[in-house]
Amino acid sequence: MVKRRAERLHRIYMIPSQTYGYALLSTHEDEIVPAGTSPGLWSRLKARYMKWTESTLAQERSLKNARKAAGVEVCYPSGMSREEAKSVFERRVRAEMKHHVVWLCIDFPLLIPAALAMFIPGPNVFFLFWAIRILGHYHAWEGGKKMLEPAAVQFRASHDLGEWQQVLRDRITGTITHAIERLERKTGLRNLASVLIKKRSESP
Repeated sequence: MVKRRAERLHRIYMIPSQTYGYALLSTHEDEIVPAGTSPGLWSRLKARYMKWTESTLAQERSLKNARKAAGVEVCYPSGMSREEAKSVFERRVRAEMKHHVVWLCIDFPLLIPAALAMFIPGPNVFFLFWAIRILGHYHAWEGGKKMLEPAAVQFRASHDLGEWQQVLRDRITGTITHAIERLERKTGLRNLASVLIKKRSESP
């Protein structure tokens, strides 16, 4: 089962976004609960972490899932040329890798005080939380390296993403809402509004 998953191409959707310029997203794959960890505790902690980093975690997951894939297929808006899409994709991947390196440098030292919490009776939630963050950042960085290997990446123009790009340029609220729902149905992606649309408080 694991080998079959690793042999598949990992599909990345490079979607025009008001927040990121272009967001790198892939369909959700459930992560394995570590052995010896209470499923209830893991689920609650993971749910809170995902809510806290709702939009950025979606892109982190895209990078992480590329680590062990046989290759990466990048779907980009049909209005772009392949060369333009490749340039934008590599720029976004490098930006994401830099983001995760910065957070690794911040989070790793915090493991030491978190480990001291082992002397407190009960599950060491603090250590588990920071371990999840550090492992996530490292795996995302590894996935980014895979995405920058020319032999591992292929590009495919997507008419659906091209239509979404045009809708986003038109800036018609009702149309945007409908287009997001349609894009979710076409791609299997979820909660796209949180990643693709700026919140009103963020607007100029």
